[in-house]
Amino acid sequence: MYTHRSAPALGFHLALAVLAVALLVSAGGCPNNLPADLLELAAGSIPDSHREASDDGAQTGDGSDNGSGDDPTDGDGNADDPTDGDGSGDPSAPGDPNGGGSSDADMCTLTVNTYGRGTVSQTTGEYERGSELTLLAEPFADWRFARWEDDLSGEENEQTITLNEDMSVGAVFLSFATASVQHHTVFDRVLDTDEMDNPYNFKLARMNTSGTKIFVTNDAGTDQDRKGMVLNDLAGLSRQEFDLPDGNGQIRFLAVAGNGSRAYMTSGYEDQIYKWDCGEVTTIDVSGSPGPGTIIAMETTDLGDHVFLLDERDVWRVNADGSGLVKLIDARAMPVADGTGNRIYDMHVDDSGTNIALLHFVVHPTGHNAELFIWDSGKITQLTDDRAGIHSKASVRICPHGQTIIYQDMAAAEYVAMTKQGLAKRSLAPLGYNFGGMALSDTGSWMVYNDARARGGKLVQTSGMETREIMPYSIPLSITNQLYMTDDARRIMFVYIYARNPVKQAVYVGHLYNDPIGGAPTISHARTSPPTMPRSGSGENAVIEFVIADAQGPDDIVVMCADEMANGVYVGEDANSPAAFSEAPHDDGEGGDLVAGNGRYSCLGRPRANAGKYNEVTIRIGVKDASETITVGDIVLKIAP
Repeated sequence: MYTHRSAPALGFHLALAVLAVALLVSAGGCPNNLPADLLELAAGSIPDSHREASDDGAQTGDGSDNGSGDDPTDGDGNADDPTDGDGSGDPSAPGDPNGGGSSDADMCTLTVNTYGRGTVSQTTGEYERGSELTLLAEPFADWRFARWEDDLSGEENEQTITLNEDMSVGAVFLSFATASVQHHTVFDRVLDTDEMDNPYNFKLARMNTSGTKIFVTNDAGTDQDRKGMVLNDLAGLSRQEFDLPDGNGQIRFLAVAGNGSRAYMTSGYEDQIYKWDCGEVTTIDVSGSPGPGTIIAMETTDLGDHVFLLDERDVWRVNADGSGLVKLIDARAMPVADGTGNRIYDMHVDDSGTNIALLHFVVHPTGHNAELFIWDSGKITQLTDDRAGIHSKASVRICPHGQTIIYQDMAAAEYVAMTKQGLAKRSLAPLGYNFGGMALSDTGSWMVYNDARARGGKLVQTSGMETREIMPYSIPLSITNQLYMTDDARRIMFVYIYARNPVKQAVYVGHLYNDPIGGAPTISHARTSPPTMPRSGSGENAVIEFVIADAQGPDDIVVMCADEMANGVYVGEDANSPAAFSEAPHDDGEGGDLVAGNGRYSCLGRPRANAGKYNEVTIRIGVKDASETITVGDIVLKIAP
């Protein structure tokens, strides 16, 4: 029987045997004359009777006989010998210096880098070739994941890779910077055709200049039920209908006292003016002889103490109590620089009633021309002598304060402003298509007007310092007609035709300067990442994030959009746009959004080729709720140098 040896003794004899064999072979001798047990050791084939009972197969064999792991006589798994087996019973398993049975050739190195502040679920290390790994990039607070770099690309923060070779991946995280929401404006729908209690659509709407009341009249005609309505607040919550006497045709003219105390209405074909005074409707008879003919314009003052009527030629005035009817301005008697007066075709009166801006057809030796005049407490002065043609001017307005006049110069296709003394004449803005009116603030420092090219309206500083788009772009809304502005230029009122067959209209009040409006959607807490819009070719995109809130909850929001403006003008995604924010704002955890359903909405944009032509891009966020109230907010993003 083989004498029991300790493990060190066995190792010592094995080493001697191997050494002896090596010496014999090197000397050209034959080892066959060695004792049988040493021959077995030298050959590496050790009988089971020679193995330690404690070598139970948990350690690996010698590489040529990978032990089954079930045999206590399996090899010792020497960690210093890369040929040791893995105890799996698979003789083809390669060596592993840690006893794992794998060689360096079957391992791949994954190098993970982070740029910015965030983490990746997998770390740098060695993995078996062919391993399928899921990489999840998670940003720290106030950072966002932007993209993968190095040997991996894409903008989804979770990626699955198969590691067949050494690979380096980089997760790019970008910080957020706080941004302000500029020009936060609410367009509140306060009345529409579908709400009317009678079968007739409304015809006219007008807000008083102090912004406390809105008056409307329906479009009932001769022998129909003519009615009016007063909205006692700009939210349209307090309403009061009133009856108008039957008469000839529809109500075509509506004049409202600046303080809202009185309103005047007429069809233009009657000798009657209907006066609303604190809820009571009475009649003013203007059928005197002489008296006005067919009325083509009607105005009143801030107190409503006088009514000014323009017939087909002259201007008339009557007191609020019906007394004192007088022809105030005789067109043919007006002093003209060269020629004679013919007829007045447009007028506008200031709050005091002491200044009236007039557009007058003048007969010159060379023909008829339209010129601008001012009536100032009885004195008439000609302000222009352009002689550009009979249709060269239209739609004159004088500010409530009476110092600034604006008119349409049709020959030059622009708005023109000047003082009532005819000084400081200047071009303001190009004429808008689908003209829906214009209005002035109290001092005339601001003008608002319709411009279909601006998606419905512009706000212009008459000094020429600023022109501002005020409407949403992708959400349909425009100033169709009946445009009025409060003295402080903070609110406007206008009519928008939202259906054509049959015609349906809505009265909107635009709150232009962040005024809190109950129930309207809000846009706030904006931030951008990166802080500046990247240049084209940088490989980076930009994310704008903000909070959209609604009193009725997120389900009340029905439409959202994000549109680009450059230098104050809508450019959308055409060739002139510095950026493309093609996706609507979303809160779904996708496309730049961080967390789904948290009330923070995101929109992702990419720089366009000509981003370098601009210093900044403005993103107008538009939100519409189920009641058709629309909120817009501008977020300005500087463009990286």
